[in-house]
This record gives sequence, C-alpha cells and structure tokens, in this order.
Amino acid sequence: MILNYKVSNFALFNEQIELDMRKRKGEKNNANCINFNHDKILKSSIIYGANNSGKSKFLKSIAVLRDIVKKGNLDNFNFDIYANFLHEERKPIEFEVEFYDIETDCNYVYGLEIHGANDIVEYYLKDTDMIFYNSSNEKETSNRLNDLEKDILNRLSEGILFFSNYTKFIKKYNKVFEPLQRFFKKIRYVDFSFSDPTKTLMYLQLEKEILSDSTYSSLYNTLIRSADISLDGKVYIEEAIPSSNGKVNDVSLNLIEDLQRIQSLYTKYSGDNINKASIFFDSIGTQRFSRIIIEVIGALKENRILLIDEIDNSLHYKLVNEIIHFIHNYKDSNAQFLMTSHDVKLIDSSLFRKEQINIISRTKDNVELYSLAEFKSNSDVDLRPNANFEKFYTEGKFGGIPDPNFYDAIKAYEETLQKKFDKKN
Repeated sequence: MILNYKVSNFALFNEQIELDMRKRKGEKNNANCINFNHDKILKSSIIYGANNSGKSKFLKSIAVLRDIVKKGNLDNFNFDIYANFLHEERKPIEFEVEFYDIETDCNYVYGLEIHGANDIVEYYLKDTDMIFYNSSNEKETSNRLNDLEKDILNRLSEGILFFSNYTKFIKKYNKVFEPLQRFFKKIRYVDFSFSDPTKTLMYLQLEKEILSDSTYSSLYNTLIRSADISLDGKVYIEEAIPSSNGKVNDVSLNLIEDLQRIQSLYTKYSGDNINKASIFFDSIGTQRFSRIIIEVIGALKENRILLIDEIDNSLHYKLVNEIIHFIHNYKDSNAQFLMTSHDVKLIDSSLFRKEQINIISRTKDNVELYSLAEFKSNSDVDLRPNANFEKFYTEGKFGGIPDPNFYDAIKAYEETLQKKFDKKN
C-alpha cells in the first residue's frame, strides 16, 4: 500500500509534489483507514483542481513509473514527452514511492531518477537500510545481497534497471525483492475511455469472469440493482446466439455474437422481464458504471492499488457517492484507491477525512498539491472536521479553482469584429 509518493519534473510539475496516504489525527471516518502495526493508512484519496492543472498527469506518473520498472530499461522512452516543458532548465524526472508491505510488515522506499536516455539513478531501501543504489557512476549494495547479486549490479549497462532485470533472469531470487515486485504488480491505472475498442473487449472478458464467479456475481448484481439505474442485474449467456455467416461493417459476426453475450435484465412496463445486449442497449453512463464496479470489485478482490481518472465522468454524484461509501466500508480487503474528480458534491466531510481530499493548484511558475489537512481549525480558513468542505472549495478558500471569464472575451471579440466592419464601410 502506498504511504507516500513524490514526483518532480514530470509533465507540468517542476518542483516536487507529494501525496501522503497516512492517517492524521482525528477519529472521524475511521472506516476510511486500515490499521497496521506501523501505520494507519488511508483507503482512498481524491484530487480536485481546474482543468489542465495536472490531476490526470499525477496519476499517470505512477503508471509511467510502474511501466518503466516492468520493462526494466528506457528503450523507446521519450524523455521530452514526459519531462517538464514549462521551464528552460533541463532537470531529471524523479519518482519516489514509499510503501507498506503486509506480508513482511515493513516499509520500503523505491526511487528512480531519469537524467536522459541512458542515464538513471535507482535505489531501494527497507525502512532506512539501503538495499542497493544503482547509477551510471556509482553502485552500492548492502549485506542483504550476495556476491552474485552484487556482481550482476556492477555489470549492468547504462540505463538498465537493476531490480527489473535481476528478477527476470534469476529464478529463485532474494526475498528482499519480493515486496517491491508485489507492490508494482498491484498498481492498475484506468481512465474508462470509450474510444479504444480493445478496452471494450477487455471489459467484456472481465465482466464474464465476474459473472462466472458465484460470489462476485452476486455482489456485482446486488450493486447494480441497488444503483437505481433501471436494471435488475446482468447475466452471461453461454449458449449459441443466432447469427449468420459474414461481416457487418467489417466486424466479424462471431465478434458481434460475443459482444451480445453480456446481457442486462430489464423489466417491461407490463412487468415481464427481458434480456438485452448490454453493449447495445445500456446508456454510456450505465456502461461506465459497470466498468467502474468491475474495476472496484477486482481491486477489492486482488488488494490492488487502483488509479481512477475522473471517477465522476458520466455518472450522477449520488452514484459516485455510494461507490466511495462502498469502498470505505468494505472490510475484507487492503485495496487502495486514488481518484480525480470535478464533482464538488463529493467534497463532503461525511464521505472523506480532511487528509483524503487533495487540491492541485497551478500557477504561472509551478504546481502545488496539498490536502485539506493543511487547513487547521482556528486558522484563517478555520476548517473543522465537520465543516462544509464543498462550500469552502467553491468559494475559493482552498485554491485550485478556475476563474473563467467568457463575457470579457466575447465582448473583446465583438469589438474586433465591429472595428473590421467599420473599416470596410
């Protein structure tokens, strides 16, 4: 589980920004935390801010770190795409994540700095004990590594990650690396884009797996029925669906048949039930709700770290509110959820603790990320645990809120058109 994450010089971020997932003082909404021997860790965190302020990029940076570690090198990594582009000075992209591993009951830190195409710094610590340090100019190891492992590290070419390549080539590797491997395997990033047909097929497969599992199928359909979206549940149709040979719009009819196997249960006005193919008859919002529930159930089942960009997109705020309540009150999981949103109705002291709500604020010079825990009671803002968070945010007391002004822009545009007209006449 993530305890703390830092990133700098990535996309919009020049100076280091940081998200902390540790519980602060206060007993309100204790169900939103998981208690361990070392720490009390937040189950979720949500980020607010103006459009193009960096919310999505922050979540994406975690996924980028995961992908680099999984690959083990910087081949085809375009530094210029990911590096901060708002400042002239070229600085390294820096990632650092502190996480808690349940199986070993210890905290770990993994860091990666990318200075260029083949120039990296990589390090890994258990608590404060350095396990290894890998850079082009320096290699450092602890007595936790044996001579073979130290030799592998010292022979690494420039731009090659030690952890990733070591675990690829050594079948029975040092147990000190297992927490790191477990951690990165648990990270999953989703943005629910409907423009990618491969995602449609992926979610059909995931939905099939859930509906084929009696325990999770029951949970899935319970959530659908209780969502008040005019559905009585979903089923997966095993038997053949009538079709003919050929193609429709260059899509094979076998694929069309498979797409129709996930069916939604509707009730007619007469009271009779009818099954209809979900992908063709459910609304965009209903399909998106299904995908979110699929991801949430999968995360709870597998103890994942789920990164959800714009969880509120296409959904009524009451529906998202219930999803978050479900996440916080589900007890048999150590999953974590990092989300972004624009829905101010979710900035609610009955739904989140102060430290779970984060604001990202972009200025001309930098981007800042801070939680509502930074606003103390009896301070200028006087943010108490039971305060109206939504009202404070919409009034601009936390920052991170846009100030659009179309009226002046349109007025100036009309004046320009009038001047052109006057010149012609």
